[in-house]
Amino acid sequence: MIGTDSRGNGIRSMKVLIIDDELQMREVVKECLAVISDCEVVSASGGDDGLRLNDAERPDVMLLDMLMPGRNGFSVLEEVRDHQTHHRPNKIVAMSGITDSATVKAMMDLGADYVLAKPFTLQELRSACETLEI
Repeated sequence: MIGTDSRGNGIRSMKVLIIDDELQMREVVKECLAVISDCEVVSASGGDDGLRLNDAERPDVMLLDMLMPGRNGFSVLEEVRDHQTHHRPNKIVAMSGITDSATVKAMMDLGADYVLAKPFTLQELRSACETLEI
């Protein structure tokens, strides 16, 4: 996807940050995104590294695994929501294998714009991107 830079100048590729503790999931999502859109992808293996990369890279979109050891996705969402010192991506997609209504509500209340149930297909990822206009 394309857009303007932070000053409204020119066209640039959208930047996506993937935060997931599973290397295989990060790689599969990156490959899927390459099929879906022309975007730059950066990734982190945990919540703390993800927050640092989020602030350094200032992504347009964050794809965030909710269940990770150490700082999990719920904590990352809360940190981004509650501390204005952190960059807030335009869209945050929570990825989780637990998608009961109470858990989905908790993710949305913490700032997720979309919840993607794991495991997901390329078509489901594409649908999420289209819904969010990514």
